[in-house]
Amino acid sequence: MRHGVEFIVLRVTHLIVTIFLLFACMFWLILLRLLVGPAFSHGLKGVHEKLVHIWMMGRFGFDMNCSDRLRIIHEGYTSLILLLISTWLMVEIERILRRRIRRNSIP
Repeated sequence: MRHGVEFIVLRVTHLIVTIFLLFACMFWLILLRLLVGPAFSHGLKGVHEKLVHIWMMGRFGFDMNCSDRLRIIHEGYTSLILLLISTWLMVEIERILRRRIRRNSIP
């Protein structure tokens, strides 16, 4: 087995990506746990209302007009899309790193 600097860097990078994937999976599980109830009881409208409720936490005390609410909803959906894309990218990076580690560890 080769344990050069490249192999160690691959292992450390793989460990970091795996930790990020673990956090992403925990976040998706928490989000799923929060949205399953409203999805079964009210469908997509219930899911949307629950997401808006989560995104508006701490902001009800302010005088908000329609454009402020739309901005918050836009930011919320944008963050969900970015989280989905980053999770997918981390899965792909982890797969590539696993292949390289396997290729470098075989004599």
